[in-house]
Amino acid sequence: MPPRAGLAVLLSVMVALPVTLSGPVAAQQGVTVTIGDDWFCASSFEDGVCTTQVDVGEAIIWDFGGADNRHTTTETGSLWDSGIMEGGTFRFTFNLPGRYQYLCLVHPDAMRGEVVVRAVEEEPPAQPSEEPPPPPPPSNTRPPPPTDTPVLAAPATEKATVAIPTSGPGLTTVTPEPMEMPEADDEGDGGGAGAVAASIVVLVVLGGAVVGGSGWAWRRRIRRS
Repeated sequence: MPPRAGLAVLLSVMVALPVTLSGPVAAQQGVTVTIGDDWFCASSFEDGVCTTQVDVGEAIIWDFGGADNRHTTTETGSLWDSGIMEGGTFRFTFNLPGRYQYLCLVHPDAMRGEVVVRAVEEEPPAQPSEEPPPPPPPSNTRPPPPTDTPVLAAPATEKATVAIPTSGPGLTTVTPEPMEMPEADDEGDGGGAGAVAASIVVLVVLGGAVVGGSGWAWRRRIRRS
């Protein structure tokens, strides 16, 4: 057989063989509920209620591929309705927590179900640490030494005190003696008036002597100081 004829036969055989490509299939996020003839989830739920639990934000996928008849998945409050389906899937995402009842409009007595949507618990905020912060490291910087600031005292003001001496050398202390006043004559007042005038003169002379002596001693002490 010529080489070209053999290559043609090999190519024809490769085209005739079935080729199967395998690869990863993206999984659908959510919970799948299988639908059969007259039941949801499994045949054991025929004439019963199939309960499915999901979290808020999750979806349920109803798979009609296992049923030969036509069915629906319809929420009793018309929150969702797949319509009559023959094969295929129907998907619905739940965003609010709660309990939802659904059924098949074609077989409402035999095919019933319930979806329980759970609220997602939020993580509590982190509690602040009760431990006190560590003390700051000791500083190696020494404080500056105190400076001796001289305190200047205010100059004292000298008050001159002048003492007036009352006794001492050069001073004469004169003690006046009581004088007897002459009785006035009945004949007239001329003699009595003369005696009074003489007494006054004596007192004036004695007072001048005392004051003169005191002034001299006072001036002498000021000169010495």
